Amino acid sequence: MTVSSASRRDRVVLLHCYPPTPCLYPFEKGLRELGHEVIAFGPAGMYGDSSQFQALEPDCHYTAVPAAISVDELFDLAGGQPDWLLYLQPNGALLPRGLRDCPVPTVGWLTEEYKSADVDQGLYYYFDLAPTPFPQIARMYHDRGYDHRVCFNFTGCNWLQPDVNPDERPIDVAFVGMTNPVLSRDRCRELEKLLRLRQFGINVAVRNGVFLRDMLNLYAQSKIVFQHSGQGDNNLTYRVSEAMSAGALVLARRPEHVGGMGDHPLVEGKHIVYYDDFDEAEALIRHYSTHEDERRAIADEATRYIEQEYPWVSQIEWFLDEFVHRIPEDFLERRHDRLARFGVDERRELMDYARYFVVSVGHDTQARSLVEEIPNWETDADARILHGLCCPVDMDPDAYQDDIDFIADAGAECPLSLYNHAALVFSGREEFWYKLALEELLSLGRRLEAMDPDDFEGVAIDGAASTATSLRERLEVARAHFDLPPGRERGRRLYSIYSWYMETSIGTLHSDLEQWELAITRFEKALEFTPDDGYIMADLGRALLRAGRTEDALELARAAVKAEPFFTGGRLGLGTLLLATGNVGETVALMLDTLVTSLRSDASHYEAYGLLVQAHAQGGDIVRAREALVAASRELNANASGTEVISAAAVEGFQQTFRAMSRSLRASAG
Repeated sequence: MTVSSASRRDRVVLLHCYPPTPCLYPFEKGLRELGHEVIAFGPAGMYGDSSQFQALEPDCHYTAVPAAISVDELFDLAGGQPDWLLYLQPNGALLPRGLRDCPVPTVGWLTEEYKSADVDQGLYYYFDLAPTPFPQIARMYHDRGYDHRVCFNFTGCNWLQPDVNPDERPIDVAFVGMTNPVLSRDRCRELEKLLRLRQFGINVAVRNGVFLRDMLNLYAQSKIVFQHSGQGDNNLTYRVSEAMSAGALVLARRPEHVGGMGDHPLVEGKHIVYYDDFDEAEALIRHYSTHEDERRAIADEATRYIEQEYPWVSQIEWFLDEFVHRIPEDFLERRHDRLARFGVDERRELMDYARYFVVSVGHDTQARSLVEEIPNWETDADARILHGLCCPVDMDPDAYQDDIDFIADAGAECPLSLYNHAALVFSGREEFWYKLALEELLSLGRRLEAMDPDDFEGVAIDGAASTATSLRERLEVARAHFDLPPGRERGRRLYSIYSWYMETSIGTLHSDLEQWELAITRFEKALEFTPDDGYIMADLGRALLRAGRTEDALELARAAVKAEPFFTGGRLGLGTLLLATGNVGETVALMLDTLVTSLRSDASHYEAYGLLVQAHAQGGDIVRAREALVAASRELNANASGTEVISAAAVEGFQQTFRAMSRSLRASAG
């Protein structure tokens, strides 16, 4: 029989970070407001606005602890054994030893469902409850044997309020959130379309790095807040309740799956407005930004929903009643049974922990010490592969070379070891010397190509993968683990990723050495693996141009900027090529679009202005060239103090360039 949280008072050891991640802080704050005792431990966070958080929550504090502190040591610091332990994916290195035998129930919320799946799948089974906000993910993991994964949706758990809710809202539509075009590719495609509405007089604000009450105040200035989840299947996110708290209407891409909200679902048209494609979104933005009564009716109903009908504290209470307090009394026996089903013994546990420390948080030293605890690790090929990842050349070259030699001498060479070594060589190509790096990668590529992925299983092909790669490869590796259960299909997908990485790296080195035809061959092969990769298209286009194949280069450059959102470097490269080949009108259109979709006034923004001025002048339109130059200079002068976005030296450089352009235009005009 469970006891309602209304009468039960728990002692909870919380493992998170300080300052807390805002969307996860409701769990801590809610527990306290419900009368539970929370003892918080964690590393210093690397996200958000710590001074603003401290001003908002002056009583919130965390005790710093070692990255691999034991559960028993935590409980001693907490003044005794708690009722349960809550692990809220600290934004830093922290994973306590002894979770498998922890004497109290453990709840582990690992929030990076898509981009950390390769690590998190080796951590879920140490917890008695591993929630997710996504119902389809809970079902998928149940099918894979993770019977303790449940769906609780904290979309509505915003705890912040804006300073004021003004009657006038000058911003028509706003978005705040991650705008990394690789990490959030689909979202950024939509944001580019959103920003283009500026051309029609719609006031669009897209911001990254705005936190806490500053964000709520921005929403309070906005009629509509645009919602599009950044990764995986489209879902609602915490942004929804933040916007509703600020009195904005939420316009969201129709979610593919919504669950975990108990008996209080959001109702379309009453609390929130959905769109199915961007043409519909544009029509809805135009409508609600000009029909204030209709907009406010939905926004007010949404605010009532999260403040009165289903306030965030009641959601935390429901989470406790429905899930935490229903953890069976035989939780420890069930945890041990689960670990046994997944084959977790002492060796596997040390490998899981080491993988977390080296891949998720880059704590190489801690990871290495864990690997070296494995009995007979020196003769364990899997352990040596992981050990090599923990001992990169710049930290301990002798130990790394010993690991590589052992793997090769023992005949244990495998796709993963080749991939990890290739990543290390390529990332250090400047120190390694380009020619030597190329020779090494060519050798690794031949060895990888001679392998059959079906000959390998387990960590030989899906173990700890190097993070010394670009974000795209990192996400592809994680997604392979998310999409596919362990087995041949996953192994083949990972082998394909390793081969793709080898081709792109070799192609890049050929380009660095100006071996254009060889680079073309490699980039073309890389595109067979990922035909939609605009960055590889751009690399191939540059090689084609240097090889004298201008028309082919132009075609690839056009395709590249269509494939990738916010691909400013590719757009500038295409603009330069278009101008050189006399495509003045296309250059003008491309640069105008680049400027209107710019997220910030960085150096590339002013380079786009420069190309626009040149294109107008080359086309004989001196009036528009001058207008563009005046606009560029005015905007540059407004940012002349220099920031992290564009330095004072860069500002001076652009000012000199624009002055030279101005003199050239005067001369052209006679």
